[in-house]
Amino acid sequence: MTKVAVVGLGNILMGDDGAGVRVIESLERLGSLPGNVSLVRGETAGIAILPHVEEADLVILIDSVRFGGKYGEVRVFRDEEIQTDRAPAVSMHDVGAKDLVSILRLASSHLPRLLLVGIEPKNVSSSVLLSPEVESGLKGAVKIVLAEIGGEEVKEK
Repeated sequence: MTKVAVVGLGNILMGDDGAGVRVIESLERLGSLPGNVSLVRGETAGIAILPHVEEADLVILIDSVRFGGKYGEVRVFRDEEIQTDRAPAVSMHDVGAKDLVSILRLASSHLPRLLLVGIEPKNVSSSVLLSPEVESGLKGAVKIVLAEIGGEEVKEK
């Protein structure tokens, strides 16, 4: 069975930068994910996330991404799109998705398939609240993750 690691990146104390972690929280509330899926609150842990993803066949990273879209827009980046020099600046924190992918490629003999679910941030400043635009975008990000892992869409508890 394919092992899947879904990792939420970001700083929940910096407004929209915490969107990746908020998606993980939404997925946790669903409570009926397939058994081969692990949810990881990566937050700003950087390379400390590696033990959680190095055995996975598919790694789904969720993070704030400045790709030039509308605030709250969700965009999916796959494998090579994340690893190129032309990839978007994928993080507001020290070690972001692109950095983790590079480290994973160097540290592991097994390179998983990679997917980055990026959410265009509006407000990255000291706040525990998401902007309304990014809050609205979370549902789209959750749907994308569920489609990728083969989970059924269910209502939150």
